[in-house]
Amino acid sequence: MQLRNVRGPRGVQMEEVWAAADTVLGLGERPTIERVRQQLGRGSPNTVGPMLDGWYGSLAKRLQTPADGVEGVQDPDNQLPNSVLKAAKTLWGRALQQAHESATAQFSNTRAELEERAEELRQAEEEFKREQQRLKDRSEAYAVAMGAKDAQIAELSRQAQELQQQLLGCQQQLDSARSEGAQMRQVAEAERRRNDSKDAEHQIERSRIEERAQAQERRLHAEVDRMKSPRKPEPPGSREFPQPESLHEEIQIQ
Repeated sequence: MQLRNVRGPRGVQMEEVWAAADTVLGLGERPTIERVRQQLGRGSPNTVGPMLDGWYGSLAKRLQTPADGVEGVQDPDNQLPNSVLKAAKTLWGRALQQAHESATAQFSNTRAELEERAEELRQAEEEFKREQQRLKDRSEAYAVAMGAKDAQIAELSRQAQELQQQLLGCQQQLDSARSEGAQMRQVAEAERRRNDSKDAEHQIERSRIEERAQAQERRLHAEVDRMKSPRKPEPPGSREFPQPESLHEEIQIQ
């Protein structure tokens, strides 16, 4: 690969940057922008950075030897010095080893994390299944309880309807009893008035009979007294009193 004569804004050329990078690599260090700038003694990071990226892009091809180069041929103009090539291969091997170790460690860590995560997911899935079963059991229990509650409500509604019918019947019976009671009170009041009237009539009749009996008794006593006294000749045409027997019969008839 032939380097083009690329000059930066401050006169830094690409081959100088690449040569400085090769020198840093030959010292067994990883070329960085600061190390290359220190090696050059000049150059801004904005200038050295893109040129160093080009150096890294060509490094893999430049590390190939004639035995393992592409099609067995390597550009002699772009071949690295043996010391630089040896240091580059050493660093390259270390980088590959570190990358492999880092990838292996990262893979192991990732695998462990994935296994841990898988275990957590498995436990979460089991807990989810248990929770789902609990919810199912609870739902079934709730359905049974709601069924029993509905049956209880239906039974209470039926009992309420029966009680309503009984209450209506009792109300009708009460109304009928009140009506009959009112009629009976009216009949009793009329009967009482009739009885009071009869009692008054009986009392009057009794008083009248007692008065007649007392009058008859007085007449009887007077007649008895008269008969006990000596008789005087009665003038003609005097009234004849009835005999005691006739008087007694008259009292009884009255």
